[in-house]
Amino acid sequence: MYYHNGKVYKYSGVPVTEILGKAGVTLGKQLRGENLSKYLIVKAG
Repeated sequence: MYYHNGKVYKYSGVPVTEILGKAGVTLGKQLRGENLSKYLIVKAG
């Protein structure tokens, strides 16, 4: 669960890091230097 502005949010499904990892996105300790200039914009509704 996630708390923000006094509200409780519950997420379900596959963690985003799992999807990004399978897509070959740089994560964790490898996210340094030039890799910091890479980004992804995600919109959910």
